[in-house]
Amino acid sequence: MVPTIIGESDPEVAPAPSEDVQPDAPATPAEPAAPATEDAPGEPEVTPESPDADATPAEGEASSEDQVVYELSIPDDSSMTDADRDSVVEFAKEHELEPTVAQAVLERDAARAAQARADWHATVQEMRAEVEADPKLGGDNLQATIKNAKAAVTHYFGADFADELDRTGFGNNRKLVAGLARIGADMAESTHLAQGGQAASGGIDPAKLFPNSKGM
Repeated sequence: MVPTIIGESDPEVAPAPSEDVQPDAPATPAEPAAPATEDAPGEPEVTPESPDADATPAEGEASSEDQVVYELSIPDDSSMTDADRDSVVEFAKEHELEPTVAQAVLERDAARAAQARADWHATVQEMRAEVEADPKLGGDNLQATIKNAKAAVTHYFGADFADELDRTGFGNNRKLVAGLARIGADMAESTHLAQGGQAASGGIDPAKLFPNSKGM
């Protein structure tokens, strides 16, 4: 029999006291028997297996460390850059999006950017129309307005500022054009007086003022 868990010996194998000799003191309990070995009868103790941290997944199983690959395509007619695409990829990784969902997000952003660009282009055209319709700036005065404004930009601000006005469309802003034209007109008057009342020769081609503003 298997010894009990409190360490007592098996009563069936414990030695019996002699009939002729009485012990002076209670017999010392025998040492507990050793646990059963593999050869002992009975069911062996089952130890639960701990997961192996270094175990590799079986063939065909996805590893938890596998990274989703995002190969997103920018629409051909979009103004989005590679940096814009990388930003969408980072967003997709952060939120664990499927590649198809990430592509949809990119295309949505591209569509919104295109709409914003179209809206701003319409606004720039509206600003140009305001200049053309202004009684002091437009009409028969339009070419003089463009010439004077361009002269002011070239003299005081330089080509970089002129390019920025053209790039952003603010070169069509009516108040800005009016202010620059006023400065240019004062410059022309000063030049005229400095030359003894003679009109300044040469001049600036009005068509070169804000090249993207057609018709001005």
